[in-house]
Amino acid sequence: FFSVMHKHEGSSGSPCRQPSVSAPQPPAQVPAHVQALAPAQGVVLVPPQVVTGIPQVTIHVPASQPTQPAASARATSASEGCCHLRGYSMEQWHFLICKVAGIPIRVHIFMPLLWAFMTLQGLTFGFNRYGLVAVSYFALLYGPVLWGTVLVHELGHAFVARRHGIPCSHILLWPLGGLAVLGPGSSPITANIDLKVALAGPFTHLPQFLIWYLVTFAFPGVSWGHTGFSMVFNSFVPALCYAAMEINMYLFAFNLFLPCYPLDGGRVLVALLLLKGMAVESVAKVCVFISGPIAIFICVFGFYSWAVLCVFVGIWMVMQVYQMWVLLQNGQIRMHPMFANAPAATTQPSAA
Repeated sequence: FFSVMHKHEGSSGSPCRQPSVSAPQPPAQVPAHVQALAPAQGVVLVPPQVVTGIPQVTIHVPASQPTQPAASARATSASEGCCHLRGYSMEQWHFLICKVAGIPIRVHIFMPLLWAFMTLQGLTFGFNRYGLVAVSYFALLYGPVLWGTVLVHELGHAFVARRHGIPCSHILLWPLGGLAVLGPGSSPITANIDLKVALAGPFTHLPQFLIWYLVTFAFPGVSWGHTGFSMVFNSFVPALCYAAMEINMYLFAFNLFLPCYPLDGGRVLVALLLLKGMAVESVAKVCVFISGPIAIFICVFGFYSWAVLCVFVGIWMVMQVYQMWVLLQNGQIRMHPMFANAPAATTQPSAA
């Protein structure tokens, strides 16, 4: 579920160190793929791109900006120190399946294994009574339906970003959700743009929900609450539609209403606070102290409910929040991609 530790390009096997930001340097040429988090160091290894997804990781280290030399130096140093890597990378763990509107769609190599594992639930929960009908139901639900929903979510991020001059390198479907790799573009990713991009993903679930709901009208006599394998056996398509509707409701609420970084809701919170003029350090503190408990709760909930993927999602979120906290403690929060384009000086809003 997670990429392995990367090595620094010029080292002999030592972990990547946090870069120096003493002087501006020319932008580094970075491969267009997402590197991994180095858990032992609390360092994010990222290219100058934005990554959005379900769960949502937000890393945007943009191209240098002539009008903001300090921010440019920070972004450039971050890319030079942590992105010139060798060894394992996400590029080695996924493959191209198609293109949508010119955007490459890539799939992690573990995805077929996860799909097979989820399909086997049909053997466990319903095969003895319903046979291949149950297996087919799980295969479609946790294959084309679920990952098609995730793909549309990521395309929502990508299309809105493209509208603002930010290209999408590719979309990656991996066991913990989706990642839309964005940038760098002709303009910096400001808080206003990031807010629009973050909101675009969750709101794709509303038309998807409506489409599945309209399909059920072709099958009269089937109620919303009549679910389970008896419904699957007697009304296969309506059962699949209702399950797809539930998936869209859950993903909409999970991504939008949890103000937890790196989910979309956390990015919306950060963007709104920055737009209100709150200082970067204060915004980071709010983000950490809200996101940390939520991420830990998701881990605990996953353990108690035996939801393995939920546990991995929670652990991944904890790691993302931890690396933000480390940069905040070291006075380097502006090196975090969420704040790379924040204004150099902000003022607190005056009290009414």
